[in-house]
Amino acid sequence: MKNYQIVIHIFALLFLNASFIYAQDSLETTIKHPKLYQIQQKYLNWIDKKDKEKPFALPVIAGNKYDGVQIGAALINLRQPVKNIDFSGVLLYGTKSKKINGIADIAYYIEPKNEVLNKIKIATNFKSFSNAISPNKLKYYALKPELEFQLFSKKNSKITHTINFKSNLIFEQGKVYFSFNHNSDSTLKRFYANDLTYAFDFKNKNYPFNIQVQLEQSKQLLKLGIEANAFIRYQLKDYNTGLHVRFFSGSILYQNSTFRPRSFPNYGYTISGTTGLNDYKYNNFYFGRNETEGLSSRQISANDGFMKLTTPANKNYQEGRTLNYLLAINIVLDFPIPHIPIKLFADFGYASDKKIHTIQNLPFNKFYYDAGLMFSFFNRGLEFYIPFIMNKERDTPKRPKLGQRISFLVDMQKLTLHKQIRKMQF
Repeated sequence: MKNYQIVIHIFALLFLNASFIYAQDSLETTIKHPKLYQIQQKYLNWIDKKDKEKPFALPVIAGNKYDGVQIGAALINLRQPVKNIDFSGVLLYGTKSKKINGIADIAYYIEPKNEVLNKIKIATNFKSFSNAISPNKLKYYALKPELEFQLFSKKNSKITHTINFKSNLIFEQGKVYFSFNHNSDSTLKRFYANDLTYAFDFKNKNYPFNIQVQLEQSKQLLKLGIEANAFIRYQLKDYNTGLHVRFFSGSILYQNSTFRPRSFPNYGYTISGTTGLNDYKYNNFYFGRNETEGLSSRQISANDGFMKLTTPANKNYQEGRTLNYLLAINIVLDFPIPHIPIKLFADFGYASDKKIHTIQNLPFNKFYYDAGLMFSFFNRGLEFYIPFIMNKERDTPKRPKLGQRISFLVDMQKLTLHKQIRKMQF
């Protein structure tokens, strides 16, 4: 995929705006522009109402390498104060794949009259897109039912605790290389992974902090991941700029005796951010999910080690991956002036593995680092990374050119267009 096509698809994907719907958002009450407020109230139906809110439809455009430009429509409701139901449905037609794709989300919220238990969420998500180019135009289907409990701390209202259980049921067409549970004569391969997650969130204007502990279970593996995020504000007037620190630790607690580590390294942890090849639970959207070269292969998500330099496929596809354990620290330094999208980043990681890299008993241990410049937009929903410093082990036979080091992130949860408009203070 050409670089200019990636840029076009990034802006096209911004309009896939009904993929993530969250209930119980509150609107700002300050009215700065009465005329715009009247238009919003009359035509968009995005104002909280005491009795009900009607769902509405809107056109949608999206794109990826396999489906091409996708056009369709979305039916969504922003909230239902009476019934406590959120839903969204997106139906798309791929002009390149000639396939019907889509996304569906539905969530039901229960608010118990309890001082501790604040909210119960029962939800499910479904999505299906093409994930490879072939004569059969291969597709995937992901179904994700979940149950979530949100608790408040009695002593401190700024603290919330969340317990979430999610089951990831994945169905893949054709011969896609990461699939455990399938028969050799079947064209629809199946995989499941169950996630149990505990999240602690401390909401503080100057020093917010959150930690997430996730236990993942599948037929072959039992994984434990711990992620912590902290922010320290510069205290320059009221600017929301400062130092961002992320810590991640991941380990494999159990491996089935029939599991073949060297055949399925993507099920472990990776030192870089998660690429489409590693996103075996289909949690994110990628322009080139199974690409191994070009800019589309360097799209990453903020998971695992989250180092910004991805390992080129023409070197060693197992570089920086582990089926034992991994540690990483990610640091981002904001520009001390608001609305300037330039930031500095530095990443440090350590991977230990004795399953993928060697058949000997001695483990494979390696320290990694990279640092450079990043451009961040839409509250870190769209980012571009340019590493200038990296450890030599991550070089190809010759040092990669500047353009070959660039990676990027697209977080659709922060780019939901209708949700951003709804938060505007008219």
